[in-house]
Amino acid sequence: MKTNFFEKDKNISESVRVRSDTRYARKWNHYLKLYDEIWAAFEKPPKVCEVGIDRGDSLNMFSPYSEVVIGIDRAPPLCEFPENVLCKQCDQSETEKMVNIISLYSPLDIIIDDASHNYDLTKKTFLNLFPLLRDNGKYIIEDWGAWSQTGGIFHHQQTTLDRPIAMLPFIKELIDELAIWGGTRSRKFGNSQFAKIEIYENILVIHKNQ
Repeated sequence: MKTNFFEKDKNISESVRVRSDTRYARKWNHYLKLYDEIWAAFEKPPKVCEVGIDRGDSLNMFSPYSEVVIGIDRAPPLCEFPENVLCKQCDQSETEKMVNIISLYSPLDIIIDDASHNYDLTKKTFLNLFPLLRDNGKYIIEDWGAWSQTGGIFHHQQTTLDRPIAMLPFIKELIDELAIWGGTRSRKFGNSQFAKIEIYENILVIHKNQ
């Protein structure tokens, strides 16, 4: 599905687009370029869900290139939407309610978590929504570096990766899923639910296995 998420807004300064008072979809440039690639992998408009929508501008951005777009947020949206956008008010912590809403439209092609950026809530959301994704679907976690403080491996700075709300430990747990094996000498791989994980600067894409 050909899109132009980045090209459409490339003349808008990135610093303007991600401001809290912006009326654009608050996505970094490399997020938009990545979304262009992800949508292009689908032959027809995908079914999309985004958890955590802020004003709701990203739903409008996705709408022309999607069969249906479901937005989940604890606060009411500040935008008007076209007919293929459905916005539901639900806190990320209300897992059962969220699953009941999204199940009506599953299986989905793309799920985006841009909500709390909190370890517990992000993990709980993933464990409950990933099963609603179709085979070969994409599960995206935005801003996975939130709440982590690290200078990186090339800098001698103190890290605080054990902070209870930081998501980096969860990202490491996701990577473990790719290394599943039975613990036997034969080391048979292939039981993972993930085909692959792509990790970019502050955005992660999990490709669901067939």
